[in-house]
Amino acid sequence: EVPMPENRTAQIEASANPSLRIHPNPASAIAQINFDLPVATTIHLQLFDLNGRVVKSIKREQMTAGKYQQSIRVDDLPEGMYYLNLRYDSGILSEKLLIVKE
Repeated sequence: EVPMPENRTAQIEASANPSLRIHPNPASAIAQINFDLPVATTIHLQLFDLNGRVVKSIKREQMTAGKYQQSIRVDDLPEGMYYLNLRYDSGILSEKLLIVKE
């Protein structure tokens, strides 16, 4: 019998990272952003073009731990590839978003 380390739960909690997903992708009118925050943190959610310019600043606020959804309109942007960045207290997550016109 192998003994279980007493601090196993703490290790699992410490390794939990924020997550970021976009759907539909590619998007033509509205993109749904889903993100999970394992701890309370200040977030800054922005959409960048391939030249690194901010094309949409979506959300900037202190948030509690939890699962969140945010819809954004993308039909006002030109077709192409974009990067959605979720900046939080201890890092950044980035996802590609392809915008297409129907």
